[in-house]
Amino acid sequence: MRAGLSELEDCFKRYSWDLYSYGLCLCRQTDIVDDAIHDVFVDIHANAAAFSRAYDKKRYLMASVRNKIYHRLNDRRVNQNVDISDIDIESPGQADDDIIGRETMLMDVEIVKEMVSSLNIRQREILYLRFNEGKSFKEISRIMRVQPQSAQNLFQRTLAKLKRLLVEGKIAVEK
Repeated sequence: MRAGLSELEDCFKRYSWDLYSYGLCLCRQTDIVDDAIHDVFVDIHANAAAFSRAYDKKRYLMASVRNKIYHRLNDRRVNQNVDISDIDIESPGQADDDIIGRETMLMDVEIVKEMVSSLNIRQREILYLRFNEGKSFKEISRIMRVQPQSAQNLFQRTLAKLKRLLVEGKIAVEK
């Protein structure tokens, strides 16, 4: 059974940006993310049985993209050298006359980026899924293939680490 092109096109239009953002959270190599998304849709087109049974299409696609990225990283044996620490954090616009406020905000953004870069890939992934995607721990556990309690524990440990880094002042941002 093959998925209809209109169904695939609708899913691609609806979820491609979310999949791309999620992929970049896992791996900053855009070619790997692009290829993973492409491969997921090719696989669905070739054999749509599992996809048609999926209750939550977005979660299914996110898990599939995640698996494709991990397989590509393992195949290339570069998973230790991948730069995934540069999570995009945009600051809200400031009035032009508020230069001091803007510089302070940019410093805060840099501190947050530095703190997030000190996390491992699973810690960054759970932050992305919880805050950017608004996923529940049950949904996160399905995507990350862990028990819901394990997802909650990882999330709490990640927040504790971020708090510890902030309190201890171990983050140094050069101006």
